[in-house]
Amino acid sequence: MPSHFILVIFVLIFSSFSTSASCLLLDQAKDIELSFAQKFKLKQDEKNKIFWLKLDSQKNWLGFSENSALKKNQAQCPQLVIKKFPERVVATSTTQLSAFLDLKEIDKLIGFTQIEMVSSELILQKSKAKQLKNLPLNPNIEDLIVHKVDLLLTYAVSDSSEQVKSFSKKPNGLTVLVMNEYLEPHPLGRMEWLLVYGALLNKLPLAQSLFQERLLSYQSSVALIKNQNLHPKLLLGEYYNGKWVYPGKNSDLMKMAEDLKLDIIRPMRKNSTTTGPEFYSYEEILPLIKISQFWYLQTSYVSKEQMAQKNNLYKPFLKLHIIQLAMGDVSKNYNDYWETGVNRPDLVIKDLITIFYPEIKRNHFANHKLLWLNELQ
Repeated sequence: MPSHFILVIFVLIFSSFSTSASCLLLDQAKDIELSFAQKFKLKQDEKNKIFWLKLDSQKNWLGFSENSALKKNQAQCPQLVIKKFPERVVATSTTQLSAFLDLKEIDKLIGFTQIEMVSSELILQKSKAKQLKNLPLNPNIEDLIVHKVDLLLTYAVSDSSEQVKSFSKKPNGLTVLVMNEYLEPHPLGRMEWLLVYGALLNKLPLAQSLFQERLLSYQSSVALIKNQNLHPKLLLGEYYNGKWVYPGKNSDLMKMAEDLKLDIIRPMRKNSTTTGPEFYSYEEILPLIKISQFWYLQTSYVSKEQMAQKNNLYKPFLKLHIIQLAMGDVSKNYNDYWETGVNRPDLVIKDLITIFYPEIKRNHFANHKLLWLNELQ
């Protein structure tokens, strides 16, 4: 993951509470069925109009409702937390932005850290109009209080910050949520986090509709590959800090490669089931060039020549078809993959089919233009 997304900020820990039969506000809520996501749970209490959310990164359920009077009904579960739907949100990763656009709730986004990393024209316009605060990478308590922020979205995991814990003691009561969607083992699980934003922004039906539409599109694309007999041989990973960093076998990228029926070329390693990256020596990877056709990397270069100039160790790999994230806006040296693409596997898979299975592209979506990927020349 690019370094500009790494935000060391800490999670607000909510007090534990009982989930016994006496906690009716939670117990009478119905589970919202999820298709792929594993890092969050949702419940809906239609009677009291509460969405209950539990992220993998938090201990307890958190309720959101338009009815603030429900707080008076917590006598039997005094530590049960119910808050009004947030109206003033600060996001800290570009991966969190597309949901506000999809759900047409951009007006609730009042702050972002490092606005120079944003691609969305709508968000940039909001910033130019001074309707979106450009906050430092690690926003401090004073900034958040001054701007009356009621929800801060982070994605780093820690509970050691006394400073952040103190947010809960402030009269205005700030909610901090750690958005760990990048830990989902399947790209469709990550895409399903749109439902989390739907619950937070009171737009769950729209979020569910969009997810189902995109899920169907993804599955339709995968079905086109079902009868393919030739499977492109693909090398993954990049050389970084003296090691070849390879996606773990249970990572979302590997799951998509499986769906595409790609023949993944990698060193043999027993009991490799990690979601996180695996590390190999350069010497372990070098022999794999002979049996690979493609090399996929999540970095951008202008040309193969520039790649070799930046890292001499890549010269032997130049004979492969090198698939990379397209440069996008040359002035910024990136495209909006880390803003939109990571949340839209239904579109990324069309990019990949266009590259790996050109016959399928010609026969089924000839008008599709590459959005985030290209072949390095």
